[in-house]
Order: sequence, then structure tokens, then C-alpha cells
Amino acid sequence: MIIPAFKSHYSLNKSILTLEKESAKIGAKSIFSLIRENEIENSFLIDDNMSGFLEAYYNSKDLGVDLKFGLRLTFCADMEDKSEASIKTEAKYIIFLTKSDGYEALSKIFSKASSDGFYYIPRLDFKTLKELWHDSLDIGVPFYDSFLFNNHLKMYNCLPPGFWSCPVFFWENNSIPFDEIYKKALFEHLDKGYPTCERIQMQSIYYEMKDDFLAYLTMRCIGKKSTLQKPNLDHLCSDQFCLESFLEKNEK
Repeated sequence: MIIPAFKSHYSLNKSILTLEKESAKIGAKSIFSLIRENEIENSFLIDDNMSGFLEAYYNSKDLGVDLKFGLRLTFCADMEDKSEASIKTEAKYIIFLTKSDGYEALSKIFSKASSDGFYYIPRLDFKTLKELWHDSLDIGVPFYDSFLFNNHLKMYNCLPPGFWSCPVFFWENNSIPFDEIYKKALFEHLDKGYPTCERIQMQSIYYEMKDDFLAYLTMRCIGKKSTLQKPNLDHLCSDQFCLESFLEKNEK
């Protein structure tokens, strides 16, 4: 099973897909249109903030589309530590909303990270997360920029978070040179430390077709104030972060 994980334009400078009910005649494609046209089930929206949640919720309800929401957030060892050294403890996690009554708790989590924990970007720590936790939430560990990824490939010092429940660990294959190397290291680590936790293949989707990669990269470069010749952006040596790649993998 491969989970399609869309990201919308509300994750600023991360996606060229929208949460409109229909795609524009010329220009941006709608996540809902792509899901319906390709009859995709069990879709996820994983954004970097809460801005698009209500639009996603009401449009998915109106259209009868099952689109589950996840908030991708940066965690550090101590959110009160506003030092350069604390950056080396940062890693990404995904907090999933499993029932609508967890919306208030998820909003409080993001608000806390965006205010008290803010240091260049919204940040939280697991001590604070546990205080704000709700039964309608769940947690996942992404393939890229997780605590294992950052320790293994970036030489960070991210401590194991000490989960109070077994999270889902996601893995991806986007034809990036280190994908297979890191996947092997990830699975070996999970066999030792998290043997009972579920491992699911995910496909991150930021645009529709592989041919859209240049448009996506151009948008990212504008936001980063870099150039196509030297984009200086992580994980952008592959055109696989798209719906076309997801559909191809599902055909195999």
C-alpha cells in the first residue's frame, strides 16, 4: 500500500496544488480534481500549517472526498532553547487528525509552536505536545527530515523522542541517490528500536506531472531567492514528487 500525501499551496512555497473544488482552466491544479479524476482512495493532505484546514474540510465534505489531514511540524529537544545549537536537535513529525473533535487540540499545538516555540520557524517539543495531546490525534514519522534522517545524513543530534504510543514510520522512493541507502539504515534501526511500529510507503505529491517539475522548481527558487542554476534546495534532484509517479508505482 502506498499512501498519497498531497501538499497544498497553503504550505507556502512548497506546492503548486490548490484546495479549490475544481482545477483552474489554465494554471493551478486542484487536489480534489486530481483525486476524483483518478479515483484515488485514502488520500492525505499533509501541510506545514493550519491555514488550509477549513477549506480542505468543507470542500472534501461537499465533494464526498475522503481527505485526511496531517500537520507536518518541526520538533526540537527544548522549544525554550532559542540558540543555534538547538537547530541541530530539530526534526519533522506529522500529527494526524483522526476525528474532527481533535481540531481544537491541533490548532492549540500549532499556535503554541508558532508563538512560544518560534525560532526562525514554528517549533515544539514532545513535553509540550504530550500536555496538549488529544485522543483524536495520531503521530507519524516522515521519511525525509525525521530524527533518524537528520542524524544519519545531516549529522544532527536529535534524541529519540520517547513516544507514548507506537507511531507510523513512512518511507519513500523518489529516485534520489540516498533513498535506498537511508531506507536500509531506517529499517535496521526500526528492527532494533521500534520492531512493532507500522512501516508504510508514502508518495509525497507537490505537483501533477513530471513535466511540471520545472514550474515547481521555478516557484521554489523564487521563494528561496535563488536561481535555477543554483537552487540550493533539499531533495530537488528528482522529478518524482508528483501524482504521475504515484500512479506509476501503483500500476506495478
